[in-house]
Amino acid sequence: MAFFLISGLMTWTLLTVVISIFAYYVYNLRTNNIFRRLGIPGPAPIPFLGQLFNIARKGMKTNDIELVQKYGKIIGVFEGTFPIILLSDPDLLRNVLIKDSNVFVNRRVIKNISGPFEYGLTLLQDEQWKNARSIVSPTFSTAKLRAMYGLMNEVSDMYNNRLLEYADKHEIFNINALNGQYTLDNIASCLFGIETNSLKNENA
Repeated sequence: MAFFLISGLMTWTLLTVVISIFAYYVYNLRTNNIFRRLGIPGPAPIPFLGQLFNIARKGMKTNDIELVQKYGKIIGVFEGTFPIILLSDPDLLRNVLIKDSNVFVNRRVIKNISGPFEYGLTLLQDEQWKNARSIVSPTFSTAKLRAMYGLMNEVSDMYNNRLLEYADKHEIFNINALNGQYTLDNIASCLFGIETNSLKNENA
């Protein structure tokens, strides 16, 4: 009786191993062939996780930098079972983000984002992204950016003067508060045409 129990257990164990190996083979064949057909280099994905394990261990930024250093400017990776192409070539990025932006609509999916960033331009998908981009794009035309440059330059001069004042006095200051004032002055000046001059007021 014990022999049959052990034999049955071994059979199930062997069957489980065979099925697991087969599932891994099918998964690996299916996923790797996508980028292989396109001639895009990239790391072999961990079954069902892709690069998610490395992202959790190293962080997304560090992991992406290491991939670029190892595989080049165009990389095919999987996050889970979701295929992603990482680009670091300026010319290709210009085409994707500007020239052919209507074709390359969606970006890397980042889940569990809530609050004001939930509807950020880089997180929107499909039609939501197209609608938002059509509204935002005219604001950042070449002519308007050129006009903003002068306003931002004035604010930057005030920021620089504040830093020089602190340096002359050998005074300790709160850089976060100062950067907040710098940001506020830029936004108020460029978007609303208002001179808040918070950088000129040390107590602002």
